[in-house]
Amino acid sequence: MLTTHSMTEAEALCTRIGIMAGGKMRVLGDQVDICARYGTGTSLHMQLPVSVDAKDSTSDLAVRVLAAENAAMDRVVAALKGELQGDTTTTTLAIRHDLKDALAGTRARGGVCVSNTWQWEVRVSVLLAPGADLARVFAFVAGGGIESVVDFGLNNCSLEDVFIQVSSQYFNGSA
Repeated sequence: MLTTHSMTEAEALCTRIGIMAGGKMRVLGDQVDICARYGTGTSLHMQLPVSVDAKDSTSDLAVRVLAAENAAMDRVVAALKGELQGDTTTTTLAIRHDLKDALAGTRARGGVCVSNTWQWEVRVSVLLAPGADLARVFAFVAGGGIESVVDFGLNNCSLEDVFIQVSSQYFNGSA
C-alpha cells in the first residue's frame, strides 16, 4: 500500500487507486475505470494572445485586461460551438483558467509593450464532452479555425483532474 498526494506517482506505481476526501474513501478502482466513471472527458488546452492599448487611460488597466481576456475566451467558445454545432455529444462548452482577477494588471505588465500595446498570453482549457469528435476539433484548431491560437493540445482526463473534482465536490458540500 502506498499513500500519496501525487496523482502522477499513483498513476505510475499503482494498479488500484483510492481517493479519499473528508476521511472517507470516495473513489476506488483502476486508473482507466476511475477516469471513465468520474473523469471530465478531454480538455483542449490553448495559449491565446491578448493585448490592450498601453496609453488608453479611459479605464483602469486591470479592467481593460479582464475585458480583453474575456473577449479572447468568448471568441474561443463561439468558434468551437460553431464548429461542433451538429455534434450531439456537445451540449455546453465550459472554459477553464486559473487567472486571478486581482492579478490582471500584473499579467499585462508581465508581457511585452510593443508600439504602446501590452501583449501577453493566457492559458485556457475547454472541457469537451465525452464522445466529442477529437479529430474534428484537432483539425479545426490546427487549421486556424480559432483566431490567433499560439499553441494547443488535447489531453484526456487525468487522475489529478478526478482528485480535484472529487475533493471539490466534498468540500463544496455536494458529495
